[in-house]
Amino acid sequence: MDPWTTDLLFTAGHHVLVFAIAGVLAFELGAVRRGLNGAEAARIARVDMWYGIDASFRPPEAEVLSVRQWLWAQVLVFALIPILAAAMARGAGFIAVQ
Repeated sequence: MDPWTTDLLFTAGHHVLVFAIAGVLAFELGAVRRGLNGAEAARIARVDMWYGIDASFRPPEAEVLSVRQWLWAQVLVFALIPILAAAMARGAGFIAVQ
């Protein structure tokens, strides 16, 4: 296989995985809230299983807020990744070796 085709396949696979992770994060941000019942918690656990995390527990009401804060922190980091990658592609942070 020529390098161009290999690069295309890796790039396409990378983008599919990145958007899948973004979709799971968006779902969990909308689904995790106060007053979760057993069926909603089971649905969240099934989505977690898609990417290999066994979340078969139901967080207590007092911890739902901290879970949502953690999810928002993940969204923030996820948003920073392409911004920092674009800056690196344009030479930010490059140290010239003389």
